[in-house]
Amino acid sequence: METRCIVINKFWCKVGVGIEAPESYKMTNGMYIYKWFKAKGWADKPICAIIGNMEAESGLNPGQEETTQWTSQVSGHGLVQWTPGILLRNYTDSIHKNWYNWQAQLSFMYAEYQASMRPGWQDGLDQWISTRYYPYTYNHFVHDKKSSLAYLTEAFVRCYERPNMQSAHVPRRVKSAKRFFNYLKHHAPGDIDIGDDNTDYEGDDTIGGNEADDRDDPYNIFMSGHDRLKKFNYILYGGKKHGYNNNN
Repeated sequence: METRCIVINKFWCKVGVGIEAPESYKMTNGMYIYKWFKAKGWADKPICAIIGNMEAESGLNPGQEETTQWTSQVSGHGLVQWTPGILLRNYTDSIHKNWYNWQAQLSFMYAEYQASMRPGWQDGLDQWISTRYYPYTYNHFVHDKKSSLAYLTEAFVRCYERPNMQSAHVPRRVKSAKRFFNYLKHHAPGDIDIGDDNTDYEGDDTIGGNEADDRDDPYNIFMSGHDRLKKFNYILYGGKKHGYNNNN
């Protein structure tokens, strides 16, 4: 398909397969992401950890496509490469936004976060799955001001992204998170307490075991996009939105 460059509220985007944001735009895109989550009350280091992962997943391009298919288990789309991409597409359609709109994608992430705190929400049915070595809830993670940036970055890899850890390139994600962290220290407004991160740890693709051993998961995390979206909407909206109910 023909790609197209789009600037949405000063946020660089180009729809297509394998397209990263130009280096000159990555920090600008990252700053908008930082400010968006900061306004939600999330802590500085977790946001930087998320941005580091986004750069590894999509090159900070919300129009990034792994393939042009939407229902395949290798059809990652968007900043964090939601897989299957139909999860993202169904959500953005429901709020009448284009799937490549960066604010709509961050809204989807925030909706996942909200859903994870609803009574009855079960690990394995949402995007965040706590692990034995990273026993975070999503809520704990986004407000963590004490852990190192490297630890937080790998926690997001294992609990949210959950790629094949043999090709996850965790050190690269940590390096990216630290690069943005250091950028913020020099460019963030003076009232932002970005703090310091003095750890020398750069991340380890093998720490904590592999993804199969790292998680006590009685659920099938690769359930269909349709089933996951039904469960997501049922819990997030109490079964009232879009006509979903627990029996659908």
